[in-house]
Amino acid sequence: MSPNPRGRPPTWDQPRIIVAIQAFVQTQERVPGYRDFQQALHGLPPRATVERFWPRWQDAVRAAGYAPPPDRRQRLVLGWLLWWIVSQSPQASLASHAHWTDHYQDEHGIACCKLLQDCQPVPIRVLQHGPDETVVEIAGHQVTLATKAVHRSETTHTYWCARDHTLPPTRAATRCVFYAVAG
Repeated sequence: MSPNPRGRPPTWDQPRIIVAIQAFVQTQERVPGYRDFQQALHGLPPRATVERFWPRWQDAVRAAGYAPPPDRRQRLVLGWLLWWIVSQSPQASLASHAHWTDHYQDEHGIACCKLLQDCQPVPIRVLQHGPDETVVEIAGHQVTLATKAVHRSETTHTYWCARDHTLPPTRAATRCVFYAVAG
């Protein structure tokens, strides 16, 4: 809010604070946060002034029709929660342990996972294991692979390393599989 014609700071009331918040959003293209009110940036009233009319500055932002940005504690909790969720997924397990797949090869001596996206978490079961060929079930499809392309996973997850994941599992489409052993 700009000074009044006599050059004095504006007299703040609830409607003027709401207008100042809405003007801030229009010019800054974001919702004001704690620091914006703390420093009275871009025409906003100081936080102490806002808190004379509302219990918290976040309540003034809500009154202006916006959701306040998360505060520092909320960002820390949300960040930790997001990290935990992502770290529990099979793909994150492969990404965080990509080095363990580096030394595995298919039947032709080519790396199983040339690119990280080559290996996708897919249900794998070993049905019959032989010295030259192994019958596996890949996402419900029975496939006979060279035993050299069938490896025990170093995680608790199973992976299908394919040349093309848009095709159904076949010997031609498969580089390697990683099966998990319960236990």
